[in-house]
Amino acid sequence: MFPRLLIITLFLLPCLCQAEIRLWKNADASRSFRGEFIKREGDKVTVRVVNNGSVVTIPLEVLHQDDIAWLDKQAAGGGGAGGGGGAEQPPEIATGCFYDTLAFGDDRATVIKKLKASKRFHSELNETYFNRVGLNGTFETTPGNEFFGMKAAIYYEWDENNGLKNLSLYGHETAPAEAKTALIPRWNQMIRDITRYFGEPKSSSPKPMYAGLGEGEITFSHVWPMKTGGTLLMGVGKQDDKLMIIARFSREQH
Repeated sequence: MFPRLLIITLFLLPCLCQAEIRLWKNADASRSFRGEFIKREGDKVTVRVVNNGSVVTIPLEVLHQDDIAWLDKQAAGGGGAGGGGGAEQPPEIATGCFYDTLAFGDDRATVIKKLKASKRFHSELNETYFNRVGLNGTFETTPGNEFFGMKAAIYYEWDENNGLKNLSLYGHETAPAEAKTALIPRWNQMIRDITRYFGEPKSSSPKPMYAGLGEGEITFSHVWPMKTGGTLLMGVGKQDDKLMIIARFSREQH
C-alpha cells in the first residue's frame, strides 16, 4: 500500500495589481489568486499572497501548466519576479551504474547492501523479515532524495541467474477521478526534469496513457536510452484501484 497524497486546492482571492506580481491558477484554471513569486525548491513554489501578505508553499502538481511553464522559464534564466529557483536536481549516479549505486546484474544480497548504505533509500522493516515478506516495496526514497520530486517505493525483477534485470519506482498514488488535477501536472513536471537530465526521449506520448487501465496493468509512454546501458521508461499503472506513476530502469534496450 502506498501513502495517500494530500491534494491541496488553491482558494480564489481578490486581485490586486502590484509590481512583480502575477496571477496564479490551479490546475484546471477554476481558481486563482495574485501573488509574488519568492522561490522554487524542487516540486514546490513559495509565493507571497497579495490579499493578506501570507507566505504559502504550493506543490507544483496543483498549479496550472502556464504557471509551471513560467517557473521553468525562470529556472532557465528567463528572468521574472522574485529571482531564480530551479528545476528538480538530478540524481547522482555512480560510474557503471544505472541509478545511485545500483547496477544491472547485482544479486539480491548486493542490492540490499547497496540500498541500506545509500542516502537515497530507506526501509522501516527489519532486514530479518525480508525473506518472509519479500523485497518488493520494502525500500522507499528518503525525504529530500525523491526520484525527480516523486516519493516512491522500489520493486524488482530478476533474471534466471538471480541478477537484477529491472528496477521500478512506484509513486504518486492518485484516484482516477483526480488524474487531471493531480497526476498529469506531476507527470508533466517529471518528464521535463528527466528530459533535462537524460536528453530527448527516444519515443514519447503527449500525455500519460491511463484511460482504460485494468488492475495491475502498466502503460509506458516515454523511453530514454541511458549512456550507462539499458533504458529508462516512464509510465502509469493501476493498483488497488489507484493510478500511480512508474519509472522503470530496464537492462533491455527498448
